Amino acid sequence: MAKPNILSRAFAARLRKIMTTRNLNQAQLSEIIGIRQSQVSNLLGGISEPSYRTLNQLKEKFGLSAEELL
Repeated sequence: MAKPNILSRAFAARLRKIMTTRNLNQAQLSEIIGIRQSQVSNLLGGISEPSYRTLNQLKEKFGLSAEELL
């Protein structure tokens, strides 16, 4: 298993905050941004980094800037 890097951990913390403030669980977020729930879990665990598409979906669906996400 890969170790989370600093970017992955920082993104995971920001994603968790987005989910908490909007009262979303992993299944709901995965449906909103069009990725599998396992991918959300990997992002939250710092196992993987978000793809360009995932970042764009988060920006569009939640009205966030790239700076707010990264």
